[in-house]
Amino acid sequence: MKVFISVIIFLCCIFFLTLNPQFYYSSKVSSDGIEIFASKKLNFDFTAYLNGVKFALEKAGYTGKNINLFVVSSPVEFFFFSYGRKNLKYFVNPFNGKTLLNVCSFEDRGRVFLKNWPNSSLKFELAKAAIASSVKNSMETLSFIIIRDWRIEGMATYYSGEMPLYSPIDFCSPKPHADFIEFENMMIVKYMIENM
Repeated sequence: MKVFISVIIFLCCIFFLTLNPQFYYSSKVSSDGIEIFASKKLNFDFTAYLNGVKFALEKAGYTGKNINLFVVSSPVEFFFFSYGRKNLKYFVNPFNGKTLLNVCSFEDRGRVFLKNWPNSSLKFELAKAAIASSVKNSMETLSFIIIRDWRIEGMATYYSGEMPLYSPIDFCSPKPHADFIEFENMMIVKYMIENM
């Protein structure tokens, strides 16, 4: 019985930590209800990216709760805080809307980028993560869990302002790449927003 209670207490502590990653990440920048947390290992000033995130949220018309973004520095951290997910650019916690941005690395020139997505720009990926978080903050937990991922990804890409890697004509000839799937989702959401 003691072992069972100990296991339950341990699992509750882990669940509490995954709901509150700000206890783990010590570095923080914030402005106008947008907070970006990062590990001290990254040693990077994210202040310059706050305006891009704010612009994307304004474009989407979001005026709700604070947006909390957490920039992860290792795959193990992302795996832990995202409840075992991997190979995602970002993960929005369905319980509280806190959003993890996958592993960031640095080039010699001081440019930061997502490690597994070299074509991605951190500016736009932070904006996409913030838009996805705003979608969660605008919904109830159950509604967010059952919404299709393509809608969230498409909205995030549409409102982030990122220039697509493909032209609209490419929509007719699908490719099995993650970048193309993201483009496809953005085009569908763009059509829904602009033509309905």
